[in-house]
Amino acid sequence: MRRIYRAVICSWMLLGMASAQEIPRSIVGKGWGIDDFLIAASSFEQAKETFGTRLGFTVRPSSNFPATGQANAIIAFEPAYLEITWFYERPKTPTGSRMERALDAGGGPYRYNIDVSPMASAANVFRDLSIKFSLPPSRPRRLPDGTEEPGPWQMLVVDPGQAGMMPHVPGSAEVVIFEYTDNDDPAAMRHLRERLDKNALPDPRRLPGEYHANTARRLASFWVAVDSADAAVKQSERLGLMRIGELHSDELGSRGVAVQCGVGTIVFWEPTNKSGVLAGILSKRGSGPFGISLEVGSLERAHALVEKGLPMKLPIVREGSHTSFVVPGPMALNTWIEFVQQ
Repeated sequence: MRRIYRAVICSWMLLGMASAQEIPRSIVGKGWGIDDFLIAASSFEQAKETFGTRLGFTVRPSSNFPATGQANAIIAFEPAYLEITWFYERPKTPTGSRMERALDAGGGPYRYNIDVSPMASAANVFRDLSIKFSLPPSRPRRLPDGTEEPGPWQMLVVDPGQAGMMPHVPGSAEVVIFEYTDNDDPAAMRHLRERLDKNALPDPRRLPGEYHANTARRLASFWVAVDSADAAVKQSERLGLMRIGELHSDELGSRGVAVQCGVGTIVFWEPTNKSGVLAGILSKRGSGPFGISLEVGSLERAHALVEKGLPMKLPIVREGSHTSFVVPGPMALNTWIEFVQQ
């Protein structure tokens, strides 16, 4: 796994090298690109135990969605975040949703979203590519204090079943495009941080000035399992998400190719070992998101906390000035998590 972080920190330089070529108009625009990474859990208690107690994240209850019987909790960064979802009232008749399928497979990642701004510009990119979509109104949400309000976002949802689209790759129905109503507010991130600090849940392990006890600060990349990384990149590049580097992982038995997506990257992983970890993920769960890479303030502190919380030994990999360790998916609700410090 040691090359993953190198691709993340070099991404802007690599993108600059590619800029001399003709680059398609990006759907991201002024948005932040990688947005929320959704993980299905059986309950808030499971989410808090797994990600809070064992892994050292601050897990904050967020909203209920009465229309679907879902609730969520947020693991916040600036600006992207993890969204843990569960049913407080599961549909009596199965709908076959991605969340339901993820829960039936033991929980874990099932979707990721992309933030764009302005939405009108992103929609024009989809129209120019003859990709059919809708712009549905946001779902009402119920806040912890019981207040109901419309969600402060506009979604773009690609119509399912369009020929030639790889699932779980930007441009497909599985990847939802969002624009938040405060994207253009220059103080939005400061206000978010103030709210996070005010609402931070007590955790004696957390250092002053850190939001998470494990010192995680930035969600750097989403990992997506696919049959063909090159085909996934080709589809992404049509939307202006450009290829920036290639990765290899003996631990996963796979090859990855990264594309730039705003402030972070999406890494598409394809199996190179038919009996490897990634091949097993594709066989059991199919294509889709399966992991993330996070930047931390102190890898030493994160490593000690996570090893104690799981508990298990996790090897640290050092390459130059970069150090990292990986939490295997089975230890984190089928979510592979790389902690990295440069």
